[in-house]
Amino acid sequence: MLHIVNGDATADKLKQGVVQGDILVWRELYTFGPVFRDMSERGNRAERAGYLERTLGIPREEYIRSSEEQEAALQEFHRYDEVILWFEHDLFDQTMLGCL
Repeated sequence: MLHIVNGDATADKLKQGVVQGDILVWRELYTFGPVFRDMSERGNRAERAGYLERTLGIPREEYIRSSEEQEAALQEFHRYDEVILWFEHDLFDQTMLGCL
């Protein structure tokens, strides 16, 4: 079972409970900066990383590494019998859900 969650706080709560399976924390701020149909394309990711570094102070290389890691983990979803999405109704979460 794979649980995809909207942030570290949710992941921490699930880890403290009785939820079984793996947890993938989706860390993306789609409501900030440029977004693209293909977020993994090198030029798109670089442009977004630069924007997030300039405006939010997220180090460019950290953003790129984190994005690549979470996308690689997501590509393994087919290994699981079940995938559960943990998202709320707010804009932040709905943009994540739309991308996923």
